[in-house]
Parts: sequence; C-alpha cells; structure tokens
Amino acid sequence: MAKEDLSPKFLQVADEFKEYVLNHTGVKMISNAEEINGPMFANLVKAYTSKVQSDNGITLVDDHNLVIEATNHQRMSKILDSVKDKFEQVSKASMPISLAEEVKIQEDILVPAREELNDNLIVSSGSNAVKEAFEAEVVDIVKKFIDANEKLTKQKCEKVLANLYEPLETEFKNKMFYKEGGFESWKQKLITLNEVYDEKTKGLGHAKTTVKMQFDDKVFLLNWLICGCFIMVLLR
Repeated sequence: MAKEDLSPKFLQVADEFKEYVLNHTGVKMISNAEEINGPMFANLVKAYTSKVQSDNGITLVDDHNLVIEATNHQRMSKILDSVKDKFEQVSKASMPISLAEEVKIQEDILVPAREELNDNLIVSSGSNAVKEAFEAEVVDIVKKFIDANEKLTKQKCEKVLANLYEPLETEFKNKMFYKEGGFESWKQKLITLNEVYDEKTKGLGHAKTTVKMQFDDKVFLLNWLICGCFIMVLLR
C-alpha cells in the first residue's frame, strides 16, 4: 500500500507518535553504554525472528544478548576480511620472502588486528568465544600464507641452483673432470657453487635446505662416477 492510500488521520497520529518517541525517549543502550545502531538493530530483528519461528522462548535478557552476539561476530568478520586482504596483498606483491620477513609481516598485520578486535568487542559472556573463533580463523589464514611462501621459495631456490649448476653440468658432459686433477677441480667448483647458492638464498629457510639436500644426493653419485672414471684412466 502506498503512503498516499493511507488515511490522513492515521498519518497525522503516526507523525505525532514519532515526534513523541524522538522527543521523550533516548537511544537504546546495551552493555558498556554502547548505542544500538542500524546494523545492530537489523541483526537483532533477524535473530529475534529466527528464535520466534523456532518456537523457543525469548526474554528481554535474550534481547540484549542477541544484539551483542550478532554485533561482535559482525565486527570480528570485518577485521578478518581486512587481515585476509593484507596477507593477499603481500602474497601478490612481495613473495617469496625470507623467514625473518615472514615473521615481521605476521606481526605487522596481526598485532594491530588483535588490538582492534579487543577495542571493538562488546564485553559479554560470549566475547571470549568470539576471540577464540578469531584466532582459529587467523591460524588458517597464516598457514595458507606460509604454505604459499614456502612453495614460491622452493621454486626460487631450484632456479638459482639450476643456473649455478648449468656450466658445471656442461663441463661434466664434456668429460672435463675425468683427467688428472679433474676431481680436485670438480670439488673446488662445488665449493664455490655452494657459497654462491648460500648467498643468493640467504634467509630463505626450510625450502633452501630441502633443495640443497636433493642436489647433494645427486652430487654424491657424480662424485663416485668421476672417481671411477679417473681410476679407469689410470689403469689403462
């Protein structure tokens, strides 16, 4: 029904009632003297309607508790969205990063987020549960961030090592290390390779070590091959 279809007398009484309410009543308050705003009231109506439809009894105490619970979860969700956005921005712009940078970024994002949550939560019997839910979500966000960095770090380490090993592999294929003094030359070049690799992958942590261990397994077999070939040359 359009407003124009309503009785003028009804509209007059409704306006008088509205003016009376606005002039003689204050803003509804809940815990910690916090004013109920539009979004909070909308959450209250939604939760209230849901409880009524489920035939559960509801009291004036429930009234306040529903507002507080809904508002705290809404505020937590907003902060979590901001945390996710910040981690995603770092992932797109800066990865791979060192372990030290990884830890610092977590601190830079999560410390202010936790402070914001503490400052904005309405203290209630359920506020600790909201904090626990927040931390559970944070664990998942951070795990995804760490896993993504680990994957990109591993790829970077593999690329660095492949580029460093490529000239040695060429010399190996050309049998440059099978002659007298070849094994000593091979060992010295491996030492140099390791030093350069350590410098180029400084601070990259577990992925750096994992890639290097896989390479060392390969080198171990090549060492025996070079030694065997050199012995065969001597025995001829």
